[in-house]
Amino acid sequence: MNWYKTSQTSDIENENENENKKEVISFDFDSTIVKYEWDETEIDFKKDFNDNYIYTINMPIVNLMKEAKASGATVYIVSSRLDKYKSDIEDVVKEYGINVDGIYCTNGQNKAPTLKRLGVIRHYDDDSNEINLANKEGIEGIQVY
Repeated sequence: MNWYKTSQTSDIENENENENKKEVISFDFDSTIVKYEWDETEIDFKKDFNDNYIYTINMPIVNLMKEAKASGATVYIVSSRLDKYKSDIEDVVKEYGINVDGIYCTNGQNKAPTLKRLGVIRHYDDDSNEINLANKEGIEGIQVY
């Protein structure tokens, strides 16, 4: 064991530290985890008889979330929704058995500052602007279609 550090040993130690860190991944909610049906005649998303938006769950994304969690990653949902609609997200998470470490609403603000604060290294989102802002913060942004 060396009692001194060279630039090489520092790099190796940094790599080892990164390997021991938990991966932190986040997912947008609207149009990423859930997909809404568009109504051309109303020029709005379709609603049911109770005035709730009709959506389908994006199972490939849900499965990716479950796989990430099973591999030991920290998984967050970060949405630009207002806090008062957070319970809708919680209902879907519960209904589909999605285990997340937290749900964050940015109240209409860009997500990048929240992602950075949470230590996110990869974020999945349908919004290309959010992807670009995440990338500028050094966060890998992955576009969901």
